[in-house]
Amino acid sequence: MQGRNHYLYGIVDKLIIENDKLTIIDYKTDNVSLENLKERAEEYLPQLMFYAYVLSKHYSEIEKYSLRLIFLKHSDEVITTEISLPELISSERL
Repeated sequence: MQGRNHYLYGIVDKLIIENDKLTIIDYKTDNVSLENLKERAEEYLPQLMFYAYVLSKHYSEIEKYSLRLIFLKHSDEVITTEISLPELISSERL
């Protein structure tokens, strides 16, 4: 992105392509307590947003993104963030 000098290496664990939405799922092996789950998820959100941004260049017709973090220790507690393409592009988290 213009004006930003960020480098990120990572692999999308799972990508679900629907008609008008991409769902990006990232599995984490962190040994995190249930009480700290949402706080830890906030640390990973920029990574998922970056994945979404990169994928938006390939899937230019997609306007909606669902970003999901699944910590394997608490796999029933899926942390989900829904974001639109305009929100993604204007985000300060990238």
